[in-house]
Amino acid sequence: MPWKAIIRGGLLFGVFAGLFGMAVELIAALIGHEVSSSMTTAFVSATLGFLIIGGAGQRIGTESKNVGPAWRLGALAGALGEVIRTVGASAVLSIVPAGQELFARLTPAEQRQAQDPVFLITTLAIQLVSATLFGALLGWLGAWAALRFGPPKTPRT
Repeated sequence: MPWKAIIRGGLLFGVFAGLFGMAVELIAALIGHEVSSSMTTAFVSATLGFLIIGGAGQRIGTESKNVGPAWRLGALAGALGEVIRTVGASAVLSIVPAGQELFARLTPAEQRQAQDPVFLITTLAIQLVSATLFGALLGWLGAWAALRFGPPKTPRT
């Protein structure tokens, strides 16, 4: 499988995963008035991203008849999706008035922590590493499942 297809697929599915995750985070913050992400929001956001990345692995595994390229695609898509979700949601929330109102409701200690660059970079790095590892695992798992079980050979009537 050429690297060009892996990178193209990783970028495409990573953008989709990031945009869906960002939409979930923004809906929870702006409509649900959540100051910080709840467990439900994090679960839904992660699940959507993982389903998209697993589907990407399934697609490339079916095309290449190999699970090797799928973990690379999954790792790239997971990392890109996490960056888009985290940075995009934070950027939008810092711009819109409702997001600024949510920030104002934080305690002074939480506001300092939210503006601390070392804390933000460390948190993003941890999230990025975990999203990359889980993305690689899910890409591989999607390709493995597609190759192991595959679609039915004959249509059911």
